Amino acid sequence: MAEQQAGRADVQTHLPAETRGAVSTTEPSMDIGRLVRIFFWSLVLPFAISLALDLALGILPLITLAAIVIVIPIASVTVGRAVLSEFNKIVQVVAPDAHEF
Repeated sequence: MAEQQAGRADVQTHLPAETRGAVSTTEPSMDIGRLVRIFFWSLVLPFAISLALDLALGILPLITLAAIVIVIPIASVTVGRAVLSEFNKIVQVVAPDAHEF
């Protein structure tokens, strides 16, 4: 146990003073809550409303089919753009542009 502590101290002395014992707080992460909200509002909620309307009006496949034709392309673009923007945030943290050095 003492050898491990001594080895750890040796490793930390080779690090710059500002990074010794520091924990990185800038770990890149995706905002999953934002992505789930976008998915819910753009896909799940419109399908639930269209299905409820179909069941209430008794014309089961009509409004749901229209919702499929309209909502799926819009949701795929919206969710895809949100995911790409989250990935872009991660890339900017992990590998910033060369001119920022």
